[in-house]
Amino acid sequence: MYYSQSNSSTIVTGSSEDAWCVPKIRQKLPCSTRARQKKNKSTTKKASSTSRRMGQTGPQWSLYPLLAMIALCEFSCGVVHLLFCLPLYFLCLPLLNGVLGLLTSFHAIFLRYPNRCSFYMQFTCTFTSFWFFFSSLLETYCVGDFQNTNSVEEVNEGVCYGLKYRTMGTSESCMDFLGPLQMSFLTKIGWEAKDRESIRFFITASLSILSGIHLCCTTALTFYSATEIKIRLYSFHYQLVLGLLVAFTGIFHLRFCCTFFFLGLPFAVGVYSVIQGVVSWRTKCHGSVSRAMNVAGAALALLLLAATVFGVFCWFHRNNKPHSITRHCHWLPKTEEYCLRVIHFSHPYIDWLPIETEREIAVIQMIIYVFLFVFSFLQFAFSMKSAFTTKLTQLYY
Repeated sequence: MYYSQSNSSTIVTGSSEDAWCVPKIRQKLPCSTRARQKKNKSTTKKASSTSRRMGQTGPQWSLYPLLAMIALCEFSCGVVHLLFCLPLYFLCLPLLNGVLGLLTSFHAIFLRYPNRCSFYMQFTCTFTSFWFFFSSLLETYCVGDFQNTNSVEEVNEGVCYGLKYRTMGTSESCMDFLGPLQMSFLTKIGWEAKDRESIRFFITASLSILSGIHLCCTTALTFYSATEIKIRLYSFHYQLVLGLLVAFTGIFHLRFCCTFFFLGLPFAVGVYSVIQGVVSWRTKCHGSVSRAMNVAGAALALLLLAATVFGVFCWFHRNNKPHSITRHCHWLPKTEEYCLRVIHFSHPYIDWLPIETEREIAVIQMIIYVFLFVFSFLQFAFSMKSAFTTKLTQLYY
C-alpha cells in the first residue's frame, strides 16, 4: 500500500483491507471560511457573556435586595407580633416568611444566573407569603376597631367572632405569661395600657403591607426564574391543578350548604377536569378524544360558572322572602334544612349562638363562591385553548 500527498488532500491507494489503517488528514479550509467561523464563535461567546451580564444586572435582579430588606423587616415585626400575643401569633408565619425570604434572596444574589434551586425556593416563598398575606389582612381587620355600617356589621361579626373563638385559649395563655412584661415596657416609655391596642393594630397593619410587597416580589421572581431556566407549562398542566382546586373547594361547597349543594357539581367538575388534563397530557391535545373531552370540559366549566353566579345572587337575597326567581334558590328545602342543622350541631358551632353560626356560614359561602368563580373561569379558558388550538404551544418557557 502506498499513498501520495498533495497540498490540499491525501489520496490513499492500495488494498481495501489496509486502507482504514491510514490516518485521515483534515482538509484545510480556505482563509475566508476559517475567518468566518472564528467570527461566529466570537459573536456567540459575546452574546452569551452579554446574556449573563443581563441576567445579573437586569431590573428583575433589583428585586432580590428589596426582598431581603422586606424579609428582615417581616422577621423583626414577627418578633414583636409574638411578644404582643396577637391572635395568630402561634403560627409564627411572620418569622417563617422572613427566614424563607432571607434565604431565597441571598441564595439568588450570589448566583451568576437563576437555576432550578432558586426557582423552587421562590415558588415556596410565594406559596407561604400568599397565606401569610391573607391571614395578616384578616388579623388587621379584626384587631382594628373600624366603624362599620349595619350591612357590613354582619360580615364583620361572622369573620371576627370565629377567629376570636378559635384563638381565645392560646391568646389568653400568652397574655398571662407576657402581659406583665408588656405593661412594664409601656410604663417605662411613658405610654398607658390603652395604647397597647394601637401598637397591636400598627404591627398587624405593617405586616399586611410587608407581606403584600413580599408576595409581589416573589411572584415576579418566580416567573422570571421559570422563564430563564425554560420550564415549560402547557394548558393541560393548569387543568390538572385547577381540577384539584375545584374538587377541594367542592367539598366545602357541599359541607356548608351552598346553592345546589346536593348536586355535587363543583366536585364532579373538578374530578372531570383532572381526567381531562391527564388525557390531554398523554395525547398532547391531539386527537378526537382529547378535543371532545376538552369541549365537554369547557361546557361543564361554563355550567359551573353560571351556577356560581346564581349562587352569589341567592346569597345577597338569603334573608328575603322567596318570590319569582329567588324561589329557585331553595330547591329541596328539607334537604337544605337538614344540612344546616348538621352544621349547627357540629363542633365548634354547637357552643355558639345560632345567629353567630349563621353569620360564619354566610361568610364561608361567599368565600367559596369567589374561589369557584375564578377557578371555573380559568378552567373554561384552558379547556377552550386545549380544544381548539392548532399546535401545541407553551404559555411561557
